[in-house]
Amino acid sequence: MPHARVAEENRRAPRDREIADEQRKLLGAYWANALPPELLKEKQDRISS
Repeated sequence: MPHARVAEENRRAPRDREIADEQRKLLGAYWANALPPELLKEKQDRISS
């Protein structure tokens, strides 16, 4: 079973990094007042689903 767990973690890792990068970009835009709070929430909800 350990090999299956490692394989699953390796498969998810790139997507997890993509999500984290997208969240950082969204927060940066929000902090720069380039993204309204409603749109930030909408995009974060999309990412987390």
